[in-house]
Amino acid sequence: MLGISIGPGVGERNGTEKDTLTNILSEKDFVINVVSNKVANQMHLSSGNFQPEVDEFKSVNVTPMESMIVKSPLIMEADIKMECRLEKIIELGSDHLVIGRLVQYHIIDDLYCDGKVNIGKLQPVGRLAGNYNLVENIFLLPR
Repeated sequence: MLGISIGPGVGERNGTEKDTLTNILSEKDFVINVVSNKVANQMHLSSGNFQPEVDEFKSVNVTPMESMIVKSPLIMEADIKMECRLEKIIELGSDHLVIGRLVQYHIIDDLYCDGKVNIGKLQPVGRLAGNYNLVENIFLLPR
C-alpha cells in the first residue's frame, strides 16, 4: 500500500478540489512518479494551480506515457514509476490521505542493483512544505 496526501486548492483556486483528487475519484487509480534531480523543476512547476482544461504535461514539459495496468498516465522522464489502484480516501480536515494498492512498479535498469534502488544514481528530490531537498547524504546505522 502507498499513500499520498492531497491538500485543498490554494490561491486563485482556494477551497476547490485539486485535479489530482478529482481524477483519482473519477478513475479509481493513480500513479506515483518518483522525482529525481533531473526533473525537479518540472515537478515544482506541476504544483501550480492549473485550470482543468489545461494540459499540465505540456505546460511543464514532461511526456505522458501509457500505464500497463491503470488508466492514469505515467511520466516518461521519471526513473521510478508506480501504478496504484485506489483503496481508500480518508478525509483529514481539508486534506485527503489517498491510499492505493501498488499494482505495477517500473524502474530503469541502471538504478536497480542487488535488490535495491541505487539512491546515489537516482538523486531523489523531496518536497517539504513548499521547500525542496536533494536526498544525498545516505548512511547506515548499526543494528
